[in-house]
Amino acid sequence: MVTIEKELIKKKKKQVDEIVQRVSAASVAIVSDYRGLSVPEMTLFRSKINENGGRASVYKNTLLRFAFNALEIEYPEALLKGPSFLITTDGDAATVSKVIIKFIKESGKGVIKGGVLEKKHVEESVIKELSSLPTREELISQTVTLIKGPLTGFVFGLRFPISGLLNVLNAVQNKKQEV
Repeated sequence: MVTIEKELIKKKKKQVDEIVQRVSAASVAIVSDYRGLSVPEMTLFRSKINENGGRASVYKNTLLRFAFNALEIEYPEALLKGPSFLITTDGDAATVSKVIIKFIKESGKGVIKGGVLEKKHVEESVIKELSSLPTREELISQTVTLIKGPLTGFVFGLRFPISGLLNVLNAVQNKKQEV
């Protein structure tokens, strides 16, 4: 009986270490309540998160509490009640946040309990704000467009005086040939 308890403790310590590693490596960690989601909905939710560079796992609140304490993150005790779904990403935080917010709105199920951003607890409102920011790809696209616009104008600006000069030279040459 004692060896079973030791094995369980070892397994739980391993899970806490896994949570600590995931949260410390993540650009954002979001804790969500998944009540009301059926198994197929949960599977769909996880796959959407995975497709966008995130990772989602169900953990016991006690294990999350131990991991947050190990990371010295003051996470409100009241938010670690009920079923908890830990979503992390070491990629673009805005992309994963958008996926979560969109899924919750479309399904009408699930609640964001809060999250961890830059090793500090953040409220649900911060996660919602984060989801309204442009993704990394959108920012790159906007930057390229901003750079491309003036360059295109510059090239056209150079091209028209040169073609105008060529037209004048052609007209002079045609006039000399007529004379």
